[in-house]
Amino acid sequence: MYTRGIDVLQGLSKNATEGMATPQAVVPATILLFGGQVLPSVLLVIGLAVGWSWWSFNSLTIAAILAAVGFSLVTRMIEAVRFGAPFFSSFAHPLAILLFLGIQWFGVVRRAAGLKASWKGRSLTPQ
Repeated sequence: MYTRGIDVLQGLSKNATEGMATPQAVVPATILLFGGQVLPSVLLVIGLAVGWSWWSFNSLTIAAILAAVGFSLVTRMIEAVRFGAPFFSSFAHPLAILLFLGIQWFGVVRRAAGLKASWKGRSLTPQ
């Protein structure tokens, strides 16, 4: 459907404009998605790479990080099995959330700059 990366970005940002690419929606969504889906995985990787003691995390904090990562991964694994997606793709979930948020923010910036989303050569007016 798309031949260039910029076409993909513009097509997805068109959907963002119709979705949550408004300052009122994207800020709380970013906080929730980043804080609940990305940050725990980042903290887990850092904790495993450099050691939990370096961060001075207590066992309750480590358990909360493991639970957050576990819940998001298990949910994605169930979806992968249910919809026939590759099982290993579940581990890319934090990256997918980052890409999703980046596209949403791209849509917000485009809207703030007065650039209208377009689809198949037609300009779309945000609601």
